[in-house]
Amino acid sequence: MVRIWDIHLGEQRAELKGHEDSVTSVAFSPDGTVLATASKDRSVILWRAATQTEADERPDAAEF
Repeated sequence: MVRIWDIHLGEQRAELKGHEDSVTSVAFSPDGTVLATASKDRSVILWRAATQTEADERPDAAEF
């Protein structure tokens, strides 16, 4: 699980659930619209930052 926090308010904003093991890496796209998470379960999930939902498809690499 990945927890998203508002650092100014000190409040949790979202929990992203989808991996079956510990999350080892997270990274935002340069435009901040996509969050990628990687896990010890050998999966990578792309999330829409605005809605905290899984992206239906991989973004076009040209967008990055």
